[in-house]
Amino acid sequence: FGPRILGVTSLAVQPGAPEVMLIASADGVIRSVNGGGSWRKTTGWQVADVRSLAFDRAQPGRVYAATLWGPIRSDDGGATWALAQTGLTELYSQTVVADRDRSGRVILGTAAGVYVSTDAALTWRRVPSPSTTILRLAQSEVDPRLVIAGSQHRGAWLSRDAGETWTATDPVTAQANLYAVALHRRE
Repeated sequence: FGPRILGVTSLAVQPGAPEVMLIASADGVIRSVNGGGSWRKTTGWQVADVRSLAFDRAQPGRVYAATLWGPIRSDDGGATWALAQTGLTELYSQTVVADRDRSGRVILGTAAGVYVSTDAALTWRRVPSPSTTILRLAQSEVDPRLVIAGSQHRGAWLSRDAGETWTATDPVTAQANLYAVALHRRE
């Protein structure tokens, strides 16, 4: 039960509180506090095209969302949201990762490459990365310094320093659009 939901792009569950779930959708962020029994839209009309969500494992109430209109953040488990765009020269974003090893450190993929925040998305700085749209980011579960990016027309990119610098990794897909990326559980 809940609002009409179009274009679901991802689902996130709050660490330590599995009854709190968020859906990223074309309509905004939709939240359940009872394990999916009912849902409520928690973003206003001005927030649409939400592409990905990431909870901060050390601060489980803090969650970040990448939208086509710029990133937003919540400090109350997705009940309310605020813009998180200071320092960005490009707002269009499709992917966000909350560093699992360092609370408040966030990696954002935009249409102009990769940005990093070390203050819980209050400010951003662009890092040396491909000048293309970053479509997806994933951080290794084994080595938090290892992050992979899928890009538009530029293939796969790898960072071995938690997203600070990036290297092209796969000549076979060097001109491909990569909408999904993953790292092996041993990486």
